[in-house]
Amino acid sequence: VGAIRWKAPELIRKDKPLQPNVQSDIYAFGMCVVEAITGDIPWGPKMPDSAVKFHVTRKKFLPRPTEFDDAHWNLVERLCAFEPSERIKLSEAIEVLRSFAATEKTLPRREHVSAFI
Repeated sequence: VGAIRWKAPELIRKDKPLQPNVQSDIYAFGMCVVEAITGDIPWGPKMPDSAVKFHVTRKKFLPRPTEFDDAHWNLVERLCAFEPSERIKLSEAIEVLRSFAATEKTLPRREHVSAFI
């Protein structure tokens, strides 16, 4: 099964799992953003992988963590759209990230850093 929390839904379907590609990498990047911002693995450490798989295969997305504002969460949702064709293009994601970087204030260093990074 592998790193189920970062896998795109199309890679974990039982009927016709697809091979990894750019769109599935974009989904995985979105999950990495969640991990980097929250300091926890996607879906949190208390939820078993089997439950994550259950939710993802039924097109249920993880709840919005409190650390995200609307703009940043919108990017995650666009990175992690359930349909690969609906995911943000990599070039557009880069532009959004650049715009965030240009407008962000320097934040104090966080004490808690994920052990998974």
